[in-house]
Amino acid sequence: MIAKPSSYRTEIDGLRAIAVIAVIVNHINKSFIPGGFLGVDIFFVISGYVITASLYRHRFENFRDFVGSFYLRRLKRLLPALIVFVGVLSILISLVNPSPGLSLQTGLASLVGASNLVLYRLKTDYFAGSTELNVFTHTWSLGVEEQFYLLFPFIFWFSGLGSKNKGGLKRFAIIMAILSTGSLFGFIWLKLNSPEAAFFLMPPRFWEMGLGCLLFAYEQLRITAPVPSFIAWPSLAVLIVSLWLPENASLLSTLVVAFSTTLLIASLARNRTAVSLLSSSSLVGVGLISYSLYLWHWGVLSLSRWTIGIHWWTIPFQVLLMLALAYSSYRWVEKPLRAASWSAKPIYSFLYGAIGVTSIAALIGILAAPMKGRLFLGQTNELQNDSRLKTQRTVELCNLFDDPESVTSEPGTCGFRSEKGKPMVYLVGDSHIHQYRHAIATYTSHHGLGLHGVWGNACPFPDLTAWASSPDPRKKLCQQQQRVMTNKLLSVVKPGDIIFIGDYLTAYFNPVNAGPAFKEAIQDYSARLREISEILVAKGATVVIYLNAPRFDGLEGMSEGYCFPQWFKPALSPNCTVEAKPFLARRERDFGWVRTWADGKQRVVWDGVDATTCGPVNCIAAHYKDEAHFLDYYSFHMFQRFLRLHPNLLPS
Repeated sequence: MIAKPSSYRTEIDGLRAIAVIAVIVNHINKSFIPGGFLGVDIFFVISGYVITASLYRHRFENFRDFVGSFYLRRLKRLLPALIVFVGVLSILISLVNPSPGLSLQTGLASLVGASNLVLYRLKTDYFAGSTELNVFTHTWSLGVEEQFYLLFPFIFWFSGLGSKNKGGLKRFAIIMAILSTGSLFGFIWLKLNSPEAAFFLMPPRFWEMGLGCLLFAYEQLRITAPVPSFIAWPSLAVLIVSLWLPENASLLSTLVVAFSTTLLIASLARNRTAVSLLSSSSLVGVGLISYSLYLWHWGVLSLSRWTIGIHWWTIPFQVLLMLALAYSSYRWVEKPLRAASWSAKPIYSFLYGAIGVTSIAALIGILAAPMKGRLFLGQTNELQNDSRLKTQRTVELCNLFDDPESVTSEPGTCGFRSEKGKPMVYLVGDSHIHQYRHAIATYTSHHGLGLHGVWGNACPFPDLTAWASSPDPRKKLCQQQQRVMTNKLLSVVKPGDIIFIGDYLTAYFNPVNAGPAFKEAIQDYSARLREISEILVAKGATVVIYLNAPRFDGLEGMSEGYCFPQWFKPALSPNCTVEAKPFLARRERDFGWVRTWADGKQRVVWDGVDATTCGPVNCIAAHYKDEAHFLDYYSFHMFQRFLRLHPNLLPS
């Protein structure tokens, strides 16, 4: 390999600094720079430009020399700092998170450039507050870039550009233009139809790095006159302003940021004033450590959210800690190991990298299995430690959306059949009854009772009549399926059977700006629920109506234990609490009739709230697994509490 003199451009590092600062500020508080997360898109364009320029400056003897050199440079550039970061954060998160499995899984995947795939498979919403609790969420962008590098060197070499064949540059540009155009259209379509795929996957992100590659090819081909220098200022202005576009305009802002970044790089070289601005020592300094800073900033913020929180008075210390860790990583890990010759033989250098990855992977495996929970510095709550609440029988019920035929299935097929002469227990409703499936299955199986359950996500039982004419096809399907389910249940129920009806009642009827329609909807549903319940009672069955617990907005996908008070967490996140009185008052106003309807015999009410959830002032999500559902051990606790209050309900 023969290298030409470096054409290092300090202003590119200045642009990297702007990108990483925007990302950090957004991650501290999204309201400061709503589109700051688009700094990653700036990085993507820069990466495409810089990697193409870097490879173009070198001459390679053959493809083996080329591809070996390419991946060795990437290995030395990215892996050392990542290995140190993942190793340290895996230990630290295990100290403050009692169930760090998601973080460890993501960190393990990041070592092989696959964390974006893990996050996509888990249907992660990058913009949800709970995403901030995974200390390795931000490594998704490294996964996208590393997957791009799996494809890029082959395009570079076999287009003829790598071997400096005549016409290679033009062929490279044509191939990249075709692939980038397809990727761009794919990104737009996925953004509208599958936002997670558009965000996390490499193919719909290819076009952003492709823009940087095409820019370099355009500069070398000199097909037209260079981009005028004055374009630098409006490009920079548009780039910065677009970072303040709202989150829900991310399709537009992503396009604007990527193309304005491309124009800015294209016009910078001939604009001395702009180059001088972006080449200031402070910006260049931040740009040089931007990779390490990107790694560590998220770790500091995520750990802060698990401990002291992020407040106006903590932010200066947290920023200083980010900078100190980033500089240390750059100074003693990233820079020296990138410049060092790991071995005279490239194969040994790759082996050293593999040993490093394997070592951290082994550490993660130890933390996830034999050492699981042993490093945790906090206290687990008494309910969680109660062995009587451990799941003994698991069961998966039928979902009326995933399995439409289940609404007409025979008793026991969506659960298990009862012993001869013993009753069936039916679970109907939405996810709020589904969360009790393991607890109820354990009890019923031990006592020979049968279990049959059909549920639907955000799909109440009995059917909401108003949804029959809803423009939302899912609501319409829900209404149809629950109507069929109701008729089937009425046809098979027998004396002695028990029917648990559990819905997120307070969610389906929103009083905000609802007017008279709100009261009518509640009255209609309540009348339908009472009617079906009375028919079931008349057939000799017992009906249990569940009154749901509160919802905690902002905890979607929350990590277990996040809302449990700890000594290292002086104040819980505001998302972990809601005011008790307004929630309970509204529930009683709209569905208090259930209490007067209940007689404690064949008509029973099950309150999903007790003192461990709601106190006199606030309700707390200490035992929740997300914004609205209980952890398994707490479902057991609530079901056992219900049985103590109604000891004669279920035969034993």
